[in-house]
Amino acid sequence: MNETSCYLCGQRNFFLLHNKGRNNKKVENFVCNNCGFVMVLPRPNTEFFDEQYKDSQFSKEARGSQRPDKKKLEQTDKRAEQRFEYIAEHDSNWLYEIEKSSPKQFLEVGCGTGSFLRLMKAVGWDAEGIEPDGDYTASVEEDF
Repeated sequence: MNETSCYLCGQRNFFLLHNKGRNNKKVENFVCNNCGFVMVLPRPNTEFFDEQYKDSQFSKEARGSQRPDKKKLEQTDKRAEQRFEYIAEHDSNWLYEIEKSSPKQFLEVGCGTGSFLRLMKAVGWDAEGIEPDGDYTASVEEDF
């Protein structure tokens, strides 16, 4: 990890935010102490992502469907609230210190249904998301 630099600012000073991912798999999420960028380390290679997202395979396997239903949307909202509360407990200054003249920007890569983005917007962040599974995103956009 000492050899890895922040993808946003280039610094090498991180703290471990959380070490569990979906289905309790070990996934280490680090926060850059300089700019606040949150990233997974070690970073999977491009081939991993290409394989995961071809033909909506990720959504079929990890999410259980190519199109979220009402139950799935409720589930993602609940998980987003849990993530938000976890971050608020561990670093509420970072989360809520927003200057009125220039809101902090937030980009979530792999935003799924956008549940976490809505929470970040609710507390004043300029939040945007990217979801690599185009079919999943299209179905969410149709419903909203």
